[in-house]
Amino acid sequence: MRIAITSDVVDWGPTSLARYTRNLLNIFDMNSEFQTYAVYQKRRPREYLHRRAKSLQMNSPHFHTRNIFLDVAIDRTFLLSTLKKYPFDIVHFTDLAAVDAPPLVFHSGMPKVIVTIHGVSPLILPSKVYWPNVGGLKRLIFRYRKFFALLLYKLNKINTIITVSLSEKQNLMKYMKIPEDKIKVIYNGVEASFRPLGQKSLLIRELEEKYKICFPFILHVSVYQPTKNVVGLIKAFHKLRKLGIKHKLVLVDPPAWGYESVIKTIEKYHLQREVVSLGYLPDEDLVKFYNLADLFVFPSLHEAFGLPVVEAMACGCPVVTSNVYSLPEIVGDAAVLINPCDTNELSSRMFEILTNEGLREDLCKKGVERAKMFSWKRSAREHLDVYREALSD
Repeated sequence: MRIAITSDVVDWGPTSLARYTRNLLNIFDMNSEFQTYAVYQKRRPREYLHRRAKSLQMNSPHFHTRNIFLDVAIDRTFLLSTLKKYPFDIVHFTDLAAVDAPPLVFHSGMPKVIVTIHGVSPLILPSKVYWPNVGGLKRLIFRYRKFFALLLYKLNKINTIITVSLSEKQNLMKYMKIPEDKIKVIYNGVEASFRPLGQKSLLIRELEEKYKICFPFILHVSVYQPTKNVVGLIKAFHKLRKLGIKHKLVLVDPPAWGYESVIKTIEKYHLQREVVSLGYLPDEDLVKFYNLADLFVFPSLHEAFGLPVVEAMACGCPVVTSNVYSLPEIVGDAAVLINPCDTNELSSRMFEILTNEGLREDLCKKGVERAKMFSWKRSAREHLDVYREALSD
């Protein structure tokens, strides 16, 4: 059986989308049942990202209809129609972070098409997910993107849609009107490198020398966008400092559009010396930050899965996170849940954990155990089952 997996996103740094695609490609080291091709349109993925998967470059034209969703949909449809020339049994689109532009599958005779939808934030929180350089007619289209998405999915003949949590499955059914029997839930995994480390004193010296970090600190990790609620975190951190906590706040969040609001909030509360923004970190350093943080805080307004939360738990770091969407499902009783819109609750729960050693140790132990649920090997087996089921239809 031959499978084509879209893989332009594998070099997208620390994003959950990139981790998912890299690990999906690597799972085929475990299985010789399928012959796998990493399909890319822009540049060749780095070879170390996958070993058994072959690479296949596809060049598609660039469309300019003034409707970004239609442009992307046409581009992916062109890719799909080009892949028809190859004897693929399945084409798996892994890069649909935006749910608005699926490949258009209108007729039979195409390979089986599987799509992974990683989140529907654009439909749930449209005011928090937009491109600032879009105006006029395009902004109107963004405002009503839900209706474009609904139309495209109603017309489509996509075989299976994979999503990453039961919560997101419910969102797909609610916002996209996708039938329940067409959606498969497969949890993300966490790399084995995210684990508790020893020799903490040595790690502290390493981070002090390389990043000039002052200890102790609270940690937040995300690929920045307004839904991550970093502004709310900084406001809660300001309240926490007033309670006498001397920790620094370390943000590992590569800046993107809208980050100006974070900078302005830091300046408003005069926290320039207390808040450290590091941008992107390689995994070998990120795991050290997780291990050395006294607390990991993730007050997101919407998450389809919340991979940084699982990474933090796997490293034995106590977690405070939101009580909305997928996050309670993912953390179970291994984290403290808060209303992400209530900065008073967030600051008080942060204070409680930082000043209660017994609670902190309990959360660390529970987190390590909970994180064991999320394995890329388990994810691999479940993906293979989806492929076999699609081929048997």
